Amino acid sequence: SFRFGKNRAGSIELLKKYNIEGKLDLTIAPSLKFEDQIVSSSLLREKLKVGSIKEVNKLLNRYYNIVGVVQKGFQRGRDLGFPTINLEIKDILIPRYGVYAAFVEVLSGEYKGKYKGAASIGLRPTYGNNDPNIEVYIFDFSDSLYEENVSVSLVDFLRPEIKFDNELELIEQMKQDCSEILKIL
Repeated sequence: SFRFGKNRAGSIELLKKYNIEGKLDLTIAPSLKFEDQIVSSSLLREKLKVGSIKEVNKLLNRYYNIVGVVQKGFQRGRDLGFPTINLEIKDILIPRYGVYAAFVEVLSGEYKGKYKGAASIGLRPTYGNNDPNIEVYIFDFSDSLYEENVSVSLVDFLRPEIKFDNELELIEQMKQDCSEILKIL
């Protein structure tokens, strides 16, 4: 099912045709299978859409990660006792909205390293926001990472996004989420 080029018009047969004189080093590998499924970008997109991040990670043989620059947010997490880093969702394949156990890797700078985190991907429905984003609470970390490059590796899907009636309900759920995430990580 391999296709390439404009409108996916290219195929293995086309590559073979253009390689009649043997000028290309052409090796055709068999489709990769994992647990009787052909690994494909379509399968990965389908699994991400429903929040099957553990399956995605198995298929990739690594954690699915999102790389971006930390942006300044509304500071709501800080006000709630859970300061977060914010990443803009732009030109990426967005997984199912919800809460994930995650590792955060700061890729450069003073705080370069790997940390445990609780990631929320979605619209922040409690606040009526319509712009999707990624917010990550980094455990045992309180320094500023504005403008730093980070990689957020999604480990496990915890729950779908919820609209809370008030901030107290949100805080209680965040405490439960963090407790559960620390058990996972």
